[in-house]
Amino acid sequence: MRRYGAIGLVVALAAGGCCWTTTPRERSSRRDEGVALAGELARGVAACAERDRGKLPPTTRTVPSQLTDVAGKAWSSKSEDWADEAYKCAHFGVGKPQSWQVQWVVTGARQGLARATADFDGDSRPDYIVEHDVSCSGEKCLAAPNVREPEPPTGRDGGAD
Repeated sequence: MRRYGAIGLVVALAAGGCCWTTTPRERSSRRDEGVALAGELARGVAACAERDRGKLPPTTRTVPSQLTDVAGKAWSSKSEDWADEAYKCAHFGVGKPQSWQVQWVVTGARQGLARATADFDGDSRPDYIVEHDVSCSGEKCLAAPNVREPEPPTGRDGGAD
């Protein structure tokens, strides 16, 4: 009887939420949030840079500042969290609880990317990273049509840039 109790406890814990036990549909929905955030920021920055004759705004701080703020949970930002130049120029901000850390990153003189990083299982390490590229040629700037999903780092430092 004791053996079955221990097995039952393990099964119950595994199924009941001690671990990241979402369905494929829930994971897809969470991924979609990151894709939407990165896409919205990338399109906003591309439009911003076009208004500024092809000049990309500087790299922003991450929002939230620590990945642990969205580790296994949603986090609510304040308007002042979106005060960096790129966020303001892109008219970007998140007005509802978010499960992703967001950042604009300049990667070259005429290019950059909008990055969204998530830690769904709450272990303080990235589970998903979504990046949406922006590039400028002359005064014309475009957000790429698709996102990239690079592998998250495997180290224990707990974060993206």
